Amino acid sequence: MLVSINGFALADNTIAGGVALSQARYSVERIFDIVVPVQGFLPVPFNRNVRRTTVDFQVTRSHDTLEHAEQYIADHDAAIPSSGPVQFTTTNGGVRYMLNAALIRHQLIGEIGKTTEHSYHIEGGRFSEDIGTFFILTETGDYIIEEDSDRIETE
Repeated sequence: MLVSINGFALADNTIAGGVALSQARYSVERIFDIVVPVQGFLPVPFNRNVRRTTVDFQVTRSHDTLEHAEQYIADHDAAIPSSGPVQFTTTNGGVRYMLNAALIRHQLIGEIGKTTEHSYHIEGGRFSEDIGTFFILTETGDYIIEEDSDRIETE
């Protein structure tokens, strides 16, 4: 699997750019609140239809020279976007996006000669087949589109 954040490739199917993700771990948390219904006595779960997704993975890169590896390490943090849509591309070309995502942590976990290995921790919303438009406002009939494509009318 390949991954990019806001168009910047963290793994791009090249030896120097990272062939693929390794040791990938995905965690999806569905957000519920516990509420007491109007005129109710017992608390019940209220599904907010929101997901908090966490993805952890590693990428190994092999650089041309030791000097290029060290330069990559020095410049890596400044090059990575801190947030944006994260695109995951499967081996067969399927694409999914993690919406409203942020790169929370990255770290160099190994350097052996001209080979570097970084780990990444990204948090965001649910996975989607397209980036989509989150908020659409028109002069008449204003509405907001939610993550699950429901429309909320506004006045």
